[in-house]
Amino acid sequence: MNQKDQDKVLNVGFTILRERDEGMRSDKINIVQKTKSRTCWHLLYKGFKSKAARRRFMDNCLENPFVIED
Repeated sequence: MNQKDQDKVLNVGFTILRERDEGMRSDKINIVQKTKSRTCWHLLYKGFKSKAARRRFMDNCLENPFVIED
């Protein structure tokens, strides 16, 4: 999804989540988000023990109908 597409869904009220890896250390495995009020990527949660734990958290967040994954 490009920036223009992201802006369209944010203006309707959706939240966009993205998994981000900054290295192999567990403190570098995190999730960032964009919302209507904060349109640049910002940290939602960090410090997952593993990528699988992050994925389970992400799947739980995506159960909300107004949350989408980038």
